[in-house]
Amino acid sequence: MFVARDEEHIFTEDIITALVEKDDAPWGDLRGKPLDARGLAKRLSKYEIKPRTVRVGDRTSKGYAALT
Repeated sequence: MFVARDEEHIFTEDIITALVEKDDAPWGDLRGKPLDARGLAKRLSKYEIKPRTVRVGDRTSKGYAALT
């Protein structure tokens, strides 16, 4: 997602929206509910990836940074 958007930081809400909109993936219906910020963080924590406050343009919110 970071490469496709050519971004170093992406907000959590933008990641979730992109995943839920994918027709060929289960993110829109996980046990009857769509993926949320907590679920994303839990899944990524297995890889030692944690959300943090990021700034994109003039907005600041929780999100993720590209791995370098």
